[in-house]
Order: sequence, then structure tokens, then C-alpha cells
Amino acid sequence: MKLPNEIENQYAKEVLCNTSLEDLSYEKWEQIENFENYAISNYGRIKSLERSTLSFKGGERIQPELIMKLIFVKQYNKYLDCYFYSTQCSFSLEGKKYRKSVARLMYYHFIEKFDMEDRKIVISFKDYNSLHLHINNLEKLTASEKRLKTFENDKARNRNVDYLKPVSQYTIDGDLVADFESIYEAQKAVGVGCESIQDVINREFLTAGGYRWFLQSEPPKKEDFIITPKQNTSEVVFNESLWQKLGKPPIELNNPPACMNLSLLELPGEVWKPIPGFEDSHLVSNKGRVKHLSGWTTNGRKIFLQDRILCQTVAINKNKAYYLYTTLLHKGKTTRITTPRLLYYCFVEKFDIYNKTMVVVNDSESPWNMDISKLSLQSIHSVLKRNYNKVSY
Repeated sequence: MKLPNEIENQYAKEVLCNTSLEDLSYEKWEQIENFENYAISNYGRIKSLERSTLSFKGGERIQPELIMKLIFVKQYNKYLDCYFYSTQCSFSLEGKKYRKSVARLMYYHFIEKFDMEDRKIVISFKDYNSLHLHINNLEKLTASEKRLKTFENDKARNRNVDYLKPVSQYTIDGDLVADFESIYEAQKAVGVGCESIQDVINREFLTAGGYRWFLQSEPPKKEDFIITPKQNTSEVVFNESLWQKLGKPPIELNNPPACMNLSLLELPGEVWKPIPGFEDSHLVSNKGRVKHLSGWTTNGRKIFLQDRILCQTVAINKNKAYYLYTTLLHKGKTTRITTPRLLYYCFVEKFDIYNKTMVVVNDSESPWNMDISKLSLQSIHSVLKRNYNKVSY
């Protein structure tokens, strides 16, 4: 029998995977109760006994004795950040399959009979090695005794003990709000669940209830409140939806034009300026891209969002003229603003960007691939009077 590659355990390799019919030193066998065709040894090996069975043609045949392959079930211990294994076996009886714990079968047949269906009874391992299945290493515990043993030997997280530790509450900017004698007290005062606070302390989440939480025994440092953007290797860099809406113009998909490029990498010659009314949260570049700056969300649950390039979309009127625009969201305020207006205001000339009587006309060869020098500010009346055919905004 072959063990999973990651298992490096001498007992498992030398005993549990030993399929030789030759008995090991001092090995004893007991027929398994309710499964008379199988036997178990005091070492944890399972044997399928020799028996007579019917062949497909109705004749009788002898099924030879053999040592069965065991099943190693992989489980993850999040607290210890490692895997451990439980050992099981499979039996056939009257056309049905049954899976059983090898450790429970061993204890029942060699040490003491107990209610095998009572899951409050746990068979544990004296040396904490779940692959060391010799009967001398087994012990019977109640579920509560097993938990206590696990906590005492630091094999699992004892939440009750954790929640009794004194904690401090901070704003997302690092200002101390309050100290509490325990996480239980913090939950009572602030209304944030103990588990949520503990998750922040363990750095599984950044905030709970909109606040940062630290153990008083481990006070935060200044750098704990500095959010460093992480490099996203799975970043989507192509706005395929916009490309499709524009009729799939011929472009280099691996090097898309600015309006379809969502990569945070700077484009050649790209310059960024703040967007009026959104100076602390949004920038626009001379290439026509819009960036949402990293920061905390202001509505709902506090979440820290990294820098990101916003997707632009296209609006097409009945004359088949179209314009690109971006939806800005900040402090609960949603604003839809056209890209050429942003470009003209920030890189050509300031004007009342929300004055709808003035439009920006785009004379670029490809309206979606904007050239700042081809943008002009005109009154909507003059544009309508001339029945202007160029795309205007």
C-alpha cells in the first residue's frame, strides 16, 4: 500500500501499509463484530478473511485471505497550520458499503467494549500521533475531556480563554477609543461579536464594527495603521465589456488602449490629476483613465480598498454618436461624468464642469482613443445649430 506523498510517519509506513499476511511480532487478531468476514489486529491492520462466494455465473469460488488497504482521511488544523490524518477502513456486507474508524474498532475489540455509535466517546492517542494505532497508544475520553486535553497541550484555540483577555479599541486612523477588561466586555459595550473582534486581533480581518482591535498585552505600533497595497498578480487588465460595446475595434488585447486598460501600471507619459469634487478619492490621467485611490469605505462595513482603475462604459444616442463615462462613488455620493469633460477641465482649461449648456467636442480620429489636442469646449446651442456630426459631450 502506498501512503500519500506528504505523510512521513514510520508507524504508518512500516505497519499500516504492510500488506504481508505474515503476522508482526506479538500481533493478535480478533474477528470484527457484525462483520464476520473481517478481522482487526492489535497493530491496526485489517484482514479480509478467506471465504466462499458466488461467481457471476452462479458457481462457488474461494476468496483468499488478504490484508486490506486502509483509508487515510486528511484534515486541517487551522490553529497549528498543519494537516493530520485519521485512519478508516471499508467493509462490504450484503451489498452495502460501511466505513469505520480503525481506532474505535481496535479499542472496542482489544481493550473495552463501548457504544460505538455514541459520538460523545472519543478514542484519542496518548502521544498525539493519530497514525500510531497500536492499542497501547489508545485511550478513551469523553468529548469534553478530549477538548480539555487539546487545549492544555496547545493543540487548538480555546476561545473562552481568548475572550477573557483585555483588549483595546482603536479608530481606523489609530486613535484609542476605549480599553476593555475582556473581549466579552467589549462585545457588551460596542455590540460587536467576540469572534469578529478575535478575528481582527488574529489579523484575519482588518476591522470589526468599523474599528481596529488589539490585545492590551500587545499594543499596536504606528506601522500597524499603515495599509500597504498588495500586488495583485491575478489583476484583470482588460475592459472586455467596453471593447464589445464599441463593436470590438481592432486592438492589441495584451496591450489594450488606455480607456480599456485596467492595469495599475503607469502608461508611457501618463500624468494624474485630482477630479474636482472628488480630490481626496479619485484621479484622472491625461490618457483618459480614472483611478479610485485606496482608502476605507464610508458606508456599511468598514473595508479597506486598494487603488484600482475604474471601468469606463459607453452611452450611445439615437444618432449613433457615443461618449465614454465613469461612475464615481464617494461618501455615499454617486456621480456619472464623461471622460472628455474630465480631460478638458484637468488638462486643457478649467470651466464649470457641471454646466450642461457647455459641451466638449471630441474630434479625435477614434472617439474612444482620445487625443487631448482634439478636444474643444463649445456651447450646446452652437453645436445644435450647426448640426454637428462629431461626438460631443
